[in-house]
Amino acid sequence: MEPQPIPTTPLSPPDPVAHRILSAARHHFMAHGFKNVTMDDLASEIGMSKKTLYAHFPSKSALIKCVLTRKLDEAERELGTVLAEKSGDFVDALHQLAAHLQKHSGEAQPVFVRDLSREEPALAEYLVARRSKIVEKTFVRLLECGRDAGHVRDDIPIEFLIAVLLAVLETIAVPKHLVTHNLSLTECLNQILSTFLHGVLTEKGRRTL
Repeated sequence: MEPQPIPTTPLSPPDPVAHRILSAARHHFMAHGFKNVTMDDLASEIGMSKKTLYAHFPSKSALIKCVLTRKLDEAERELGTVLAEKSGDFVDALHQLAAHLQKHSGEAQPVFVRDLSREEPALAEYLVARRSKIVEKTFVRLLECGRDAGHVRDDIPIEFLIAVLLAVLETIAVPKHLVTHNLSLTECLNQILSTFLHGVLTEKGRRTL
């Protein structure tokens, strides 16, 4: 059964105080993890009262959920923009998509991945499920563009290629596996993407890249 969406704190209309909290929390959590960070610590770092912090986010768990969901929303928008702007240009689209993926995967340091796996397992499952949907939507469009340009093999259905990619991501690029093998998310995704493309591209595609 597919994990249910993780609820987040609604922020409509946009609240500048909540935005400030989310920005600071995202930077701190992604870089240093969240296990040993209390809401008191975060309020002090931001320079606001704990009462104000709790008025916007009732718990650290709720704040972590919102930080991660916002990050995934941002990644999905950026990837969609690249595909819209580079429609028909497979090579440029691939390079830009890879750059955005590296940026987002590099933001989450190993300590954050470790904390997510151990302290928030439901949120770790949500991350994997949501990422799969984003990857599927993005790479279906990318591979179709590449096939039209002769860069992607036409002897294997795109649906099968996507199924293979998702299976690898859901087996290897998950918090538990990364922690066990001491891999960064960026290292893991780079290896997966390189291996996947090697099997997907035509000779023309490999020469172009």
